[in-house]
Amino acid sequence: MWWSDRRSLLLALPLLAAGCGFTPVYGPDGIGSALQNRVLATEPDSEEDYLLVRRIEDKIGRPTNPAYDLAYTITTVESGQAVTASGDITRYNLIGRVRYKMSRRTDGAIMAEGRISNFASYSASGSTVDTLSAERDAVRRLMVILADQLVAELYTAVDIDAPLRPADPEADGALPPDPLGGQGS
Repeated sequence: MWWSDRRSLLLALPLLAAGCGFTPVYGPDGIGSALQNRVLATEPDSEEDYLLVRRIEDKIGRPTNPAYDLAYTITTVESGQAVTASGDITRYNLIGRVRYKMSRRTDGAIMAEGRISNFASYSASGSTVDTLSAERDAVRRLMVILADQLVAELYTAVDIDAPLRPADPEADGALPPDPLGGQGS
C-alpha cells in the first residue's frame, strides 16, 4: 500500500518543482544553456591553471562567442597529515582555493564572484618517483574537483538577467590579493 503513495509523490515532485520557479540547468531557459560555450577563462600560465581551465571547458564548452570573462586565482597549500615516530611525513593534504569573478563582456557587470576550496591527499611512503607521481596526480584531481565545484557555483549563482552588481568603472578586471594567504601557485 505504501508503494502506491511513494509513486504518487514521485509523480507530483516535478509539478511541485515547476510551481516554485525551478528551471532545469540544461533546459531551454536554464543557466547551463546560457553559459555553454560563452565563458572565457583567463589565459592559463601554470600547470594548475591549465588543468582548471581545461576542466571548466570540458564542463561548459570552449568559448566560441564569449559573453562572459572568468578571472580566477588559484592558491594551494600542502600540509603533512601522517607522521611516523621518526618524524617522516607519509601522507600529505593538498588544499586548494580558487577565487573567481565572472563579468559580462559588454558592460563589465559582475555576474558572480566568490571563493571555493577543497583538498586532495597523496601518499609519500613509497620511492621518490612514486611520491612525485602521487603528488602530480593529487594536483590533477584537485583541479578537477575545484573546476567542477566552480561550474556548479556558476550554475547556481548566476542570473543572466540580473548581475550581482554593476561594473566598477575604476576596476581593471583583476582580482585583488587573496586575504586567505597561502602559497600562490
